[in-house]
Amino acid sequence: MKKCRWGRDQVAFLGHIVTPTGILPNPEKVNAVMNIARPHDLHTVRAFLGLTSYFRRYIPGYAAISAPIERLKVKGMDFTWNADCKAAFLQLKRRLVEPPILVYPDFSKILKL
Repeated sequence: MKKCRWGRDQVAFLGHIVTPTGILPNPEKVNAVMNIARPHDLHTVRAFLGLTSYFRRYIPGYAAISAPIERLKVKGMDFTWNADCKAAFLQLKRRLVEPPILVYPDFSKILKL
């Protein structure tokens, strides 16, 4: 029972903050993304994309934004960091700083999928 916390209005869980109004990324985890240096090889590209992909639900259009960096993972291609990669890198970081809060469904309204 030492580890139990009762009556909390928000809980950190697997890199996310769960609140009564919705879910948002844990600021500590977002800071890790913000402090990451520009990828300089295939290994660091994979690390960066893995980290940002974990929060992709908070970034609308994640696949389109990350596409220039994803192209660097193609086997046989030269690793060339260009302006498109830089823009994608900065945009992914920027989008994580101001993520939307993912709200819970309102079951009193009609849900359309």
